[in-house]
Amino acid sequence: MRLGIFGNVAAVLLLVAFGASSATAAPSTVPDTAPQMVGVPSFIASYHTTPPYVLVNPCSPGEAAIVFRILVRNAGTGASAAINDYHAVWIQDVANPSWSGGMTLPAIKAGDSPAVDVPLVALKDTDKMQGHHNFKVTFEQFGGNTLQIPVDFPPAFCKPVTSVAPYSVATAPPHGQENSKYAQMQPPIPNPNLKTVVFGADVLGSMVADVYVWTDKSVVDNDYYNKDGPFVRDLLTLQIGHTHNASLFRDQAHTQVSQYTNSIFRGYAHFPVTGIAGHTVTNAKLRLNGNPTYGTTCIAQYGGADHVWNPGDKLFIAGTAISGPIVGQDLTLDVTSIVQSWAKSSNPVTAFAFTDGVPFAIYNIVAISDSCMTSFNQAVLDVTYL
Repeated sequence: MRLGIFGNVAAVLLLVAFGASSATAAPSTVPDTAPQMVGVPSFIASYHTTPPYVLVNPCSPGEAAIVFRILVRNAGTGASAAINDYHAVWIQDVANPSWSGGMTLPAIKAGDSPAVDVPLVALKDTDKMQGHHNFKVTFEQFGGNTLQIPVDFPPAFCKPVTSVAPYSVATAPPHGQENSKYAQMQPPIPNPNLKTVVFGADVLGSMVADVYVWTDKSVVDNDYYNKDGPFVRDLLTLQIGHTHNASLFRDQAHTQVSQYTNSIFRGYAHFPVTGIAGHTVTNAKLRLNGNPTYGTTCIAQYGGADHVWNPGDKLFIAGTAISGPIVGQDLTLDVTSIVQSWAKSSNPVTAFAFTDGVPFAIYNIVAISDSCMTSFNQAVLDVTYL
């Protein structure tokens, strides 16, 4: 067997040496520097909830009448950059194209599916909103599909309330059964004067505090060497958590860490809340959409921001913070008590602050030894009030 192989190899070498034309040419190869194909995004719209919308009733011309809640999946092979044009995702009434609205889109990695809320304001002629409508969802670019959403608006939708509802009296239970199952089964009487509005955040940001940790020093010594305080910077995205990253090395191979940079991230979301001052807030929900970068959701505490935050400021929660358990990538947080205080205040700070629970103190930041980060690309506030 070995002689056969040797003979074949020798024959090929002789042919090559004498320039034999019958020798098989070596296969060509693509050099490493050949240009690579760049992935292309492709947006697919689908239902986020069933139905994929919320009717805001009662409402007024110029205010949101319906909020569409859809998922935008990047089914392409490449990530998309953030699109700050409000035509990025566009929804319009098929029969009345002038009744339309849109929303910007965050950067979307291939395979990700962020939820997006698109509000449409009420028409001046409210009669044209009632009845059956079909709405079409399209994309300004990277459109992979269109989506039809049927909506049936109830009679008198968005009509102004012209009279106060009469006082209602629930049917009294039989004598002696006040605490019986009969009494417990009485349905609550809906209040026709309740109004729900949806606010989108106009400012999202993060305060970042950095300290430097030398591996050859104790926690106490590192606390001392950072005595001038954490270095405070800011981001224009909503991020909450902390990081422990190697920043200096003893060797060129970057295998021996000599210094870490420890950082805490505190998030901030401001809402242009108008129209609720002096009203009675009955319910308020804060919806956050995003993904954890490391581990699970990293929010440990949230509450009202202590001031109107500006880049470079130190950010804290005013008063008592609300704490966990807080889990999930898409969160709905009960903020009723906070928004109620806004409605009663003459000059409220209408913003929320979020922390991972690490105190703003050098010693605590120096002690961080892991990373946990959650980024949110959207913040929406639903408020119901009288």
